[in-house]
Amino acid sequence: LQHLDVQGTNAAGPALARFIGNLSGLRSLSIENSSNLGANCVMEALSTLDAPLQSFFGKGLTGGPVFDSSLFHHCRTLKHVVLEDFNGDASALLCKWPQAVPRLHISIK
Repeated sequence: LQHLDVQGTNAAGPALARFIGNLSGLRSLSIENSSNLGANCVMEALSTLDAPLQSFFGKGLTGGPVFDSSLFHHCRTLKHVVLEDFNGDASALLCKWPQAVPRLHISIK
């Protein structure tokens, strides 16, 4: 599976987090926060995923250390990060990447 889009559903939760661990070919993930617990589970799973993630879309997510480390884990492959209705501090996403990311496009709406 290369692309997973679970927007507009209540699918973001512990079961999806366990499933994500099996997606070694995942290149694109789109999630919408239906509950903070669910989105946090998914983001935590994403931080350990060994996949060439290139694109991430998140709607209604809340920033924080788990969120940041999840995306930082994929800094070598990420090309696009789009955050819609983002809550929280985005300073880490803008200036605390663990290595240079000159080809990364970040959009916060």
